[in-house]
Amino acid sequence: MTNKRINIQYSIDLSELPDEVQRLYDKAFAEFKEISFPKKVNDVLDFSTAKRVDEVRQKLAKFDLILSDIQSIVSSYVEYEASSTNPQPQPENPLPTAGMPEIPNMSDMDLSEISRLFNGGVSGELQKPDQRSE
Repeated sequence: MTNKRINIQYSIDLSELPDEVQRLYDKAFAEFKEISFPKKVNDVLDFSTAKRVDEVRQKLAKFDLILSDIQSIVSSYVEYEASSTNPQPQPENPLPTAGMPEIPNMSDMDLSEISRLFNGGVSGELQKPDQRSE
């Protein structure tokens, strides 16, 4: 089986989060312990050296992906905690709307009317729903 990664998403109870992060941390630690990089090799310019270095790089990549998952989860949790304890204040002075055209209600219009409106149809004015031509 090839080493292909997919992203999955699932939800857990907030109380289970520490155990889930610890599980991933333990997995990362186990991967880290599997990495053995010899301090010295007999013949540096040998195929076996290239193979060993590739194996170490593959294990480091797997280790890094697990650490990335942990970082993402913990960062999201920290942001969640910060936002729940410090809600974003609402701006005291909302953006001014004076001089801005009113957005028409297009919920009861058919597509041909909307098309005419946006393509400069009959003087750019909307017809009332009872004035629509069938």
